Parts: sequence; C-alpha cells; structure tokens
Amino acid sequence: MKKFYLSVILVVLYNISFSAPVINATSNGKWNETSTWSLNRLPKLGDTIVIPAGTVVMINDDQDFNGFVFIKVYGKIVFQGNNSTLTVDAPSVIIVYLTGQILGNSASQKIRYNNSIIFKGKDDPIVGYQMAT
Repeated sequence: MKKFYLSVILVVLYNISFSAPVINATSNGKWNETSTWSLNRLPKLGDTIVIPAGTVVMINDDQDFNGFVFIKVYGKIVFQGNNSTLTVDAPSVIIVYLTGQILGNSASQKIRYNNSIIFKGKDDPIVGYQMAT
C-alpha cells in the first residue's frame, strides 16, 4: 500500500512540474507589472515562477496565491513599502537557491505560507539554499 501512495504522489508531482506554465522575470521590475514577466502577464495559480540570478523583483503590494505555485528564486525578491505581503497556500513551494535572496526592511512586509508568517521584512534576509513547502 505504501508503494501505491508513493507512486500516486510521484505521478502528481511529475504532472505538476511538467504541466505548469513557467513564467520568468525578464528584467528588474515590480511583481505587479506585466512587463516584468516573460509571458507578458502576471504570475497566476499553477505557475512555476522563476526569478533568474541577477534579476530583482520588487513586491510593493499584496500578492495572494490561494492555491499551488512553485516559486524559484535565483535572483532577489525585495519587499518595498508598508503592508506588502506574498501569500501562498499548501502545497506551494518556495525555493531560494544559492544565488537567491528575499529581503525587506519593515515588519509589515511578510511572506505568509498557509496562514503562518515565515518571513518579516525586519528579519535577516533569506539567503539560499532554503525551501518552504
């Protein structure tokens, strides 16, 4: 029975990772501007969101993903302004790779994962390699 469940989980993860659209940050810019992203649209549920090394994406408002997203940070996510929050729900994944960073400068800037605050802007920057699942 354990093998069956493991097989089901692997099939689901395989389908998620290969069927999800990949949206890349193509230039330094704000998360909420379509010109920042490769598909000329904002990231949405189901996307694999990639921030390449050398690229800075700024979050200056609330970004809510009430479902699955896979965020790969090779560059930087920088929180700006008050009350800017990135909210994701399980089973979302956020990976900060060795070249990646997430930083801010205010306690009102947050990453909320499944109703738990896992980062505040006043905290030390998150530097790779780290993962939230």
